[in-house]
Amino acid sequence: MEPVQFTYLEVHLYYTLPVTFLLWCISRPFHTWRLWAQVIALVTIAVVYTTPWDNYLVWTGTWFYPDEAVLGTIGYVPLEEYFFFIIQSVIVVLWAFLCLRWSVPYLNFLEARESRARAIRWAPIPPLLAIAGISWMIASPKTELFYLCCIVGWSFPVIALLWYGTGNYVIKQYKAVIVAILTPTIYLGWVDLVAIRRNVWGISKEATTGIFVYDVLPFEEAFFFFIVNVVLVLGYSGFDKTFNVLDAYPELFNKESNTITKFWKAFSVLEPELPQEKIKDLQYTLEVLRKASKSFWAAGFLFPPGN
Repeated sequence: MEPVQFTYLEVHLYYTLPVTFLLWCISRPFHTWRLWAQVIALVTIAVVYTTPWDNYLVWTGTWFYPDEAVLGTIGYVPLEEYFFFIIQSVIVVLWAFLCLRWSVPYLNFLEARESRARAIRWAPIPPLLAIAGISWMIASPKTELFYLCCIVGWSFPVIALLWYGTGNYVIKQYKAVIVAILTPTIYLGWVDLVAIRRNVWGISKEATTGIFVYDVLPFEEAFFFFIVNVVLVLGYSGFDKTFNVLDAYPELFNKESNTITKFWKAFSVLEPELPQEKIKDLQYTLEVLRKASKSFWAAGFLFPPGN
């Protein structure tokens, strides 16, 4: 490997932390306790779920880091990499918050046909789980499909679970969801490209297909950032749906004394199973408000529920 021109700490100082601070400043007027509950929950899940997988990739030599580029390691993984789990999660959640907050979330519960909602929920799940299982079966260290199979096997079961609860919810706002996923994917992919060029870290040629998205950025690395951002945006949407179901239909869930059970039922409820008249009444009220008072209508977007 060529001499290191950068350290991993400098990657954070120059590229990830400034963007995090900028997003925090832009979103600051709209912060609520729920947003930070989502950030803390998703960061915690990301660190816990990713740590064994990340250590496995470094242990197998799929990822490698020059000693002079990092401060130290926990297990096989550099300290700065653990920090990257946190920073990426915060960046994507804050960006998703800014992208998805401009519509009335309760209107995403409107669904005319239960058959359509069930098809949206279930159609992707069997293929996702089947592909994940096959990926783990064929994953073999130091073979060209290894890194790709590890990404798929690690992420697709989580995507399947999140899609079960949020598929219909995110479909209703798919344009904003696409922007929420692709924008940080492009930016973090570029940061990755800069880091690889400067030899902060490297990707094993033996464990990749040899296909490059651009210059020295392997396809697998770009796919990795895309998939992680899909998981984070779906995770953010899952919390968002859960909170809003509980707000709109407290009478359906108040009988649950266990908070985890209550949250799971709100997350997993299929939209047509919710009483639709309440949402239709809200939709009508918003339309009247939009025509009668633009200022009050706009205030509903600037100051959403969840203080």
